[in-house]
Formats: sequence, C-alpha cells, structure tokens
Amino acid sequence: VVVLGLAGTDRPPVHRKLFAWLRKNIPARHHLLTSDAAIALRAAIGASPGIIVISGTGSIAFARSDRGRVLRSGGWGTLYDDAGSGYDLGRRAIAAALRDYDGRGPRTQLLARIHAALSLEDITQVVLQPLTPHEIAALFPLVLEAARRRDYVAERLSARAGRDLAELALALIRRLGWGRRIVPVVCAGGVFRSSPAIRRSFSSHLRRSAPHARTLLLRRPPIEGALALARDLAHAAAKSPGSKRRKR
Repeated sequence: VVVLGLAGTDRPPVHRKLFAWLRKNIPARHHLLTSDAAIALRAAIGASPGIIVISGTGSIAFARSDRGRVLRSGGWGTLYDDAGSGYDLGRRAIAAALRDYDGRGPRTQLLARIHAALSLEDITQVVLQPLTPHEIAALFPLVLEAARRRDYVAERLSARAGRDLAELALALIRRLGWGRRIVPVVCAGGVFRSSPAIRRSFSSHLRRSAPHARTLLLRRPPIEGALALARDLAHAAAKSPGSKRRKR
C-alpha cells in the first residue's frame, strides 16, 4: 500500500494527474492520494470526526465528519488567500514597515528588523526585491520577536492572524452544523508552533462562536496519519471477497 499526503491534491484535475503518476512510478497493490491536511488530522485524532487548521507558508482548514465526509476551507494560494499564514504575516509586516516609513502608520520595530533581515540600504528597496512567497513567509519570525518585545503593530498582526485562522475553522463548523457540538480543532504548522499569542487569539475567537470547540496542538508527525491510512486500506483489502479468492 502506498499513501501520499500532498497539498493541493483535493482539486480533481491535479488529483487525476498525480494519481496516474503515483501508480505508474511507485508500484503497489493499492494507492491512496490525499491531502497533507488529511494525514495530519488522522495523526492527531485518529478516525474520529474533527477539524485541523494548518498555518505554515500558506493556510488551510480541513474537516472530517462522522460519516467520512470531508470539507476544506481556505488554502486558495498566496495571490487570493492564505490568511493567517506565515506568508500573510510577512506581507503585512512589510506593508506596516512601509507605512511607518511614509508616516501613514504607527511606528514599529518591523521597519528596522526587515531592513536588516533583507540587507537593504533603506526599506523602500523592498519593493524592488523579487521575493518568493517562501522568502516573504520567512519574515514572520520578525513579527513574533517584535510582538514579544511589545511592539503594538506586531501584536496587532499576531492577533489578526489568530482571528483569520479561527474563521477557517468556524466556516467548517457552520457548514457541518457543529456549533453546539464538542469538536476537536487541531492547530498545526510552523505559525501555530512558534506563537503562543497566535494560538491564544485563535482559541479566543473560535470559542466566541463555537464555545464547545476543543483546541489542540498537533503533537504527532503527520506521517503517522499516512501510515494509519495505509493500514486501513490494507486491512480493508484483506477482508474483501476478491482478496479471499486470491488467497485460495
């Protein structure tokens, strides 16, 4: 059995092409191609229903119901979405630094921190840098450090990231009718791991609309979820009538 959990594979055209590649290049009796969120959720809470919100370079939320129905929220890429992600925090930090430079926004440590991190002669040069989404996301630790030093702008950006990430989960809770249900909501990814402030903002905003939601931090590696799904698939195949006929 081969199980692959990969971001973006829940889109049918992408899934079809990658699944064909997987079957051709990695021979096995059974293959499963699913999302990185699906294997992380399985690692966190087993086969139980629940929600996972991932915030790394990008952001996405994924839910699995009692009957195995799966839903997603967010994760539409850096151009249109990824609210509350490392990329979003990095981009907003750059914007705040430029507003400080202009005198249009409050003073912030982010101006000097970004200036130094990118080795710029002055902050205005940032607009000429061909920064990739990963390079922009790599600036988010500057926001966390400034927030720890009580920078008002960085604290506000962290609080907003938590609220934006909570909205991903709340959208799924509303769609599944789980508003009055005790439901585990798992936080995963580098942004959640790195920032207690973002986790607090996330939990606070989530519980205002879903008071029974139980917030957890992912403690197990997602690969454990992939292995569990592989075992499920192998056991199901072993119990199938076709499998018994092959054994005879």
